[in-house]
Amino acid sequence: MSFGDFRPNPPDRVTLETASGYGYYGNQYEAKLVERTGFRGLFMEKFVDTEFTRVSGSHRDFPFDSAQIDYGIDWRPRLPIKGLMIRNYNSSFYLPCDSISLKSSEGKVRVLFELKRHSLVQLAAVVLLGAAFVFAIAIALFVKSDSLPTAIASYFFSLWSIRSILNSEIKTFPTILDLTVLSLCVLVVSIVALRLGWTARPRTTLHAHEPK
Repeated sequence: MSFGDFRPNPPDRVTLETASGYGYYGNQYEAKLVERTGFRGLFMEKFVDTEFTRVSGSHRDFPFDSAQIDYGIDWRPRLPIKGLMIRNYNSSFYLPCDSISLKSSEGKVRVLFELKRHSLVQLAAVVLLGAAFVFAIAIALFVKSDSLPTAIASYFFSLWSIRSILNSEIKTFPTILDLTVLSLCVLVVSIVALRLGWTARPRTTLHAHEPK
């Protein structure tokens, strides 16, 4: 943040306080202020790490974990704000400019914006899981019984490798992706069990009585 204050004796520090809400308490920070030649204003000497409150969504919704952020901050002393820069450093998400809304009053700013998961990550997850579902049905129904152990073992290893492909984007466990993978495992086991049970059941042969 930069402040448009150029009084004869400007403050050397500012106390920042984030707004509470949605079940979270606010936090307090202290930042040193410096003057920069040519900008006619006071600037925070360095970035301050802070938390952002999600209005909706969760990391457990991966790959559909886009989030709306509601961020409020006020500061003391009440210096007039000159600028607030929002920049997205997270390559997994993009920040639509039309989602940014800023409300400011004396000593207070409230910013609303949205971070959206990249469509390519979502498409990759959906395609991989869709293919896994097709192979689950094919293995369970059409692979010969003597080849089932090898096919199922290979399928399980391949199935969980989907998570390793997207692991750099996942921040928690379990997610929708993990629950879907687990469901596919249960589906394969269930269909194979039904198939083996059906083929192993005793068969009764009816013989017609010959007339005397």
